[in-house]
Amino acid sequence: MAKINPVLAEGIHKSLVQNVRENYPRYYRLAYSFVKNEQAAADIISKGIYFSLYNGRKLKGTPDTTLWFLQLVVREGMRAMYRNNFERAFTANSRHYALMETLEPSAVNCFKLYYFEELSMEKTAEVLHFDVREVEKRLESAVKGLGLDAVSEEEADKILAEMQDVYESAPAPAGLEAAVEDAIAREEQNFAKYLTSTKRNAVLKPVGLVVLCAALFVLTVAAGRSNPDFAQAVMAMPFMEKIFGGFF
Repeated sequence: MAKINPVLAEGIHKSLVQNVRENYPRYYRLAYSFVKNEQAAADIISKGIYFSLYNGRKLKGTPDTTLWFLQLVVREGMRAMYRNNFERAFTANSRHYALMETLEPSAVNCFKLYYFEELSMEKTAEVLHFDVREVEKRLESAVKGLGLDAVSEEEADKILAEMQDVYESAPAPAGLEAAVEDAIAREEQNFAKYLTSTKRNAVLKPVGLVVLCAALFVLTVAAGRSNPDFAQAVMAMPFMEKIFGGFF
């Protein structure tokens, strides 16, 4: 882990932990939308929380905690989706939601964050590392792919409401909260080990330097006493006579 300010890191950590305890069901729904598998989604959340907290300690200031977690969930969700080493549930209760899942992934991500998570285009762009214009293009592509541009505004709203219901009704495993707390505990334990190691090294490094200097001094004196030419060369160096005078 890079060198960090423990006081600042602890403040950031507390903000992130508070956010994840309040909002983990929200992050789980997003994770589930990538993999359509309860255990795979829970694994995404567990891993995403751990690395969100771990990397959060390296920051120079407290981030927008919700966007910070959404970024990690999207990243882990995309990785899991492409690995595809689990059984996916089929979306049978919404033709449009099932259709959405077949569209280009970056357009789907923009659509979910903008319509289901209700982020602004600017915040959607921040989560996905796009510029706003790219988000606009991908939203237009998703809307067109779903046929929402070909129906009335009232009908489009009904379709979006139906899709939102499917998104928010993601089934969750019984042990999800325990998995969240376990991820928090594991990261805190590892950080405690890091702090202990840092404090120990802060003591040992100066001691080690003193020992090294003493060893070099003894070796130099021994070499100088056995080799007059070496002693003469050492004494010719700046300040060496003050250090080794009387020892050769």
